[in-house]
Amino acid sequence: MPFKVTFTEALKEVKNRFDILSIISRNLTVKKTGTNFVALCPFHEDKSPSLSISPQKEIYKCFSCGATGDMFKFITEYQKISFYEAVKNLAGEMGYEIIKGENTAHEDPKVLAEKDLLFKINDIAKNFFANNLYSTFPEAQSALNYLITNRSLSQETIDNFELGFSLNSTNALLSHLQKNYSDELGDLIKQPDFLYKTGLFREDKQTGIPTDRFRERLMIPIKDQENRVIAFGARILKDISGQPKYYNSPETSIYLKGHHLFAWNMAQEHTKTEKKILLLEGYFDVIQAHQKGIKYAVACLGTALTKEQVQILYQSNLPRKIILGFDADSAGQKALRSSLHIFQELQFAQKPDLKALYLPNVKDIDEFLVKYEVKELEDILQNAPFAYEFALKKIFQNYIDLQDNQERRKALEESIDLIYDIQDSIEQEFLAEYCAKNLSFEKNTILSLINKKKPKNPYKKNLFNSKTWPKRIGNNNRDDAQKTLIWLLAFSNDEHIANSIKNIQFENSEMQALKENILNLDFAKRKSVLEENPSFNLTKIPLESRVEKGENLNNILQQAIEALNEINSPLKFYGRSWASQIQEKYKSNNN
Repeated sequence: MPFKVTFTEALKEVKNRFDILSIISRNLTVKKTGTNFVALCPFHEDKSPSLSISPQKEIYKCFSCGATGDMFKFITEYQKISFYEAVKNLAGEMGYEIIKGENTAHEDPKVLAEKDLLFKINDIAKNFFANNLYSTFPEAQSALNYLITNRSLSQETIDNFELGFSLNSTNALLSHLQKNYSDELGDLIKQPDFLYKTGLFREDKQTGIPTDRFRERLMIPIKDQENRVIAFGARILKDISGQPKYYNSPETSIYLKGHHLFAWNMAQEHTKTEKKILLLEGYFDVIQAHQKGIKYAVACLGTALTKEQVQILYQSNLPRKIILGFDADSAGQKALRSSLHIFQELQFAQKPDLKALYLPNVKDIDEFLVKYEVKELEDILQNAPFAYEFALKKIFQNYIDLQDNQERRKALEESIDLIYDIQDSIEQEFLAEYCAKNLSFEKNTILSLINKKKPKNPYKKNLFNSKTWPKRIGNNNRDDAQKTLIWLLAFSNDEHIANSIKNIQFENSEMQALKENILNLDFAKRKSVLEENPSFNLTKIPLESRVEKGENLNNILQQAIEALNEINSPLKFYGRSWASQIQEKYKSNNN
């Protein structure tokens, strides 16, 4: 389900997550020149790169036609859409849906007021839990002692992270809110349905009335980028059968866990000055790291790393080393490999510098920092190994006897699965060589196995496999590719895509006529032509859902053209078309 937000919130998230270089490089081939980048300007017939992109200033400028602006101006001019649509589409990529979805004037005041109320209640709850930690209740004193003695946290660190404690009571927080804040919070604080929306209360199975969700646990506030409390992590202090060690807030209208990172509100500025990010697993790993001066540390929120979190970690205009610091156990190594897969799924304007944290003789960074000096950690971070080499090394270590052929074979199969994901062919070759040395195979053998695992055209697995094309007409791939181009004409209002397809002479005369017919129509009428055409079965090409999900249409165009080339299509390209530029981009990306 999408996470519903107001337009103002969506705009804020988009500005936080995207930058001008990552947006322009989706559509144009960019080349680095000093601190800036250049590309062929799409707003005039550009024969040499005259569009300059400044990641630092977040602007572009064409020195030939004078086109200039920020990332939103580029999107609106390039895609011929409104500012609202640009924000809506980018927000959709992050899993956000704008409430009402028409324009800023339609933001629902009731929704805005309810969200403000949730922020306020969370802030009151945070203060309540923090005060409990210093109360005279025996269990609270035990909690404070645990933080200081067992976790080696200073008073300053406890206060900086605003740690607290929930009492062993069914209604301590609820009574506090209703007794002291009823005037400020209004009637909603007495309504069960609203109380459950806060994530702080749940329904008692026996009585059916709201009761405190968190009881006798250490409370760790989770904040958004603007330092507002959006949720809580809660750690148990006693081992109770059936009770999880950590019990976190459920998702609410202000909290979607896969879209946030713990301590990002504190770390974001330090990641810019230090030019690195340390991604850890646990709350206390991060808290301990910050206490020791590693203030660029953050953590996932009880889930595997998501693409939305990667978008927070990576910004092409802020080159940073990203160090993946997962635990040394098997679950931690599985999380590392899963995270590497997420990074490969996303396209970046500049390749992220991914490292892996290796800590000898300890299970996590929290334990390391308690045992050793922070200088030792800083040295380890400075020399952190390349993440893929580290992941491969861990695979090798999982198989004790690599002299045994069966063990070597299993290690090789796992290694190939990891290397297969990598988009950069040069990186693949380096890692194949690394595997060859450690597993006593020839590098060419490993590369051959990787290539066998891949389709000849990496895009064909997306466009032309049996799932994507369940009913091929005459089993003709060329027709499939040409139909893809016609679909793009029908569903995309992008004049650059239209110009690309216009310059392609279709071998199938019926499709050529259909293409020319569509090009002569207003965009609003194009889809109806396909629906009325009996020979063009819409069920055979499931591109509509991809378009609705906001998939990059230029990527689909590139895939179709490359497929036509791979099957030696006699399609003719006239002039210096956008199609030829896309082919050049594909080749440069795979060299």
